Amino acid sequence: MPRRLPRVGPGPPACLVLLAATCLFSPPSQACGVSRYGPHDPLVELQPDTLQSLFFSRSAWVVQFYARWSAASAAFAPTWRALAQDIKDWRPTLKLGVIDCGKMCNEKMCSDFEVTAYPTVKFLKPFSTYAGDGIKLEEIKDDPQSLREAIITFAESHLTSWWSPDAPLLAPLSTTEFVDSIQGRNVALIFEGEDSFLGREVILDMAQYKNIVVRRVLKSNAELVTRCKVTTFPSGFLYSSKGSCTPIPLANNSRSFYTDFLRTLPGVQREIIYTSKPPIAETKATPDSWEVADRTQLCMADLEYAVLCSLHRIEVSLANFTEERLSALKHYVHILAKYFPERSAVHNYLHKLEVWQESNLSINISRNEWIEDLKAAKEGLNASFPETPDCVGCQGNIPGFESYLCSLQIIFHLLAVQEALKSDGANSSSEVFPAAREFMTNFYFYSPAAKRFASLPAEFITEVKDQEEAIFQLWSTFTGAESKDGEIPRTLWPPQDLCPSCSEIVNEKIMWKKAAVLNFLKKHFSMDNIS
Repeated sequence: MPRRLPRVGPGPPACLVLLAATCLFSPPSQACGVSRYGPHDPLVELQPDTLQSLFFSRSAWVVQFYARWSAASAAFAPTWRALAQDIKDWRPTLKLGVIDCGKMCNEKMCSDFEVTAYPTVKFLKPFSTYAGDGIKLEEIKDDPQSLREAIITFAESHLTSWWSPDAPLLAPLSTTEFVDSIQGRNVALIFEGEDSFLGREVILDMAQYKNIVVRRVLKSNAELVTRCKVTTFPSGFLYSSKGSCTPIPLANNSRSFYTDFLRTLPGVQREIIYTSKPPIAETKATPDSWEVADRTQLCMADLEYAVLCSLHRIEVSLANFTEERLSALKHYVHILAKYFPERSAVHNYLHKLEVWQESNLSINISRNEWIEDLKAAKEGLNASFPETPDCVGCQGNIPGFESYLCSLQIIFHLLAVQEALKSDGANSSSEVFPAAREFMTNFYFYSPAAKRFASLPAEFITEVKDQEEAIFQLWSTFTGAESKDGEIPRTLWPPQDLCPSCSEIVNEKIMWKKAAVLNFLKKHFSMDNIS
């Protein structure tokens, strides 16, 4: 969770402070959000301005695509950090990177790499030229050793299609002819079975050191096994140009013992390696660290920004636009135009956009056309809109949600409540609930809420009897409060301090009170509660 600053005395509304801080003072990287990885992790945090370091690189890259809101990404982060520390000496042969797909500024990158789930790990061979060169590791291990071995196996399987001056020889030695020709350098041979990773790991661990050559020898190599009189595997030997073998004296055959010993041999020195890692500013009082002063109220500026964000983010889905997504987008714009607060500057914009989409929106629309059409819808309106809005809603408001997804949840709750209020008590069916399901499952299918929406049978959506029931079911689906699926993370909201009557603890389990929750939602998402 972001660090929260202590409350201060009276001042402007928190949402306006956040808005101003994000727009005026944040550097581009911080305006996109705070990463799960810090400046002391030996990996590269990639963003649009640093993405080119992946391409035409002499290094192989292994890149993890993650999202800050994803529970699976959060669980995987310690493993990835540990892996980065474990193989940091493999640079420049192989480098680790991360891309946060939860940041708005990174979404096009993640779309170009065809990332649809988190975490996703992709391998890029040296001198890759574009995102399509990335090869997905189908099975992601959850411990550094298994990941390390998977990366080695993956890299070796593609050795025939790439070569780099920075790549050491991982293939097993078949003859002494190569090492016999080496003069003035230490030569270490590691004898092992075919399935052992020890030799390849030590070779990569020594990639930054000069005056040392490390090669792997399989125990099936009878000539070398006989020459060095090897009786146990794995075993290490120093090999001289005269053909003699000297056993490496180690307490055990662990990787660290080998590397520690080899690095102390006469003449062995570490080369200066430039990792080309862009600087990451230390996180201080960034907007993501600030706490909304009054959680009991909604902020119109946040709601407007969230709407604009949601429309801009559609851009990344246009490469795979379908009739189903087209329908979902049209229904989303329709309910926004119909139920978003009329006193908002965005209201007229949404009406223009709805009129435009009826005759102009098709599955063949390009990214550039969509962005230009969003701009065109603003023309003639007496209002100012940011061209690339930053999502600043929900700072500290709903734990467990990335800022934007939290704001999106609030938008749908607001629309559902306004729909019920405008119906004047009529028991008509809901437009908002099915539109929310369409939108989330088509455009945010990787989020926990979308997974819960997708698990609902289509007939359940249509059988919701009235708009008040839709308000409750929307809340239940977004938060997972009543879900029995333990695999999808839940969000316990509203908390006790915000709605004491909404829940109680029974047998160490939270029990939600439907009537109290519904009353809270109708009050919390009313027009009177928007500052």
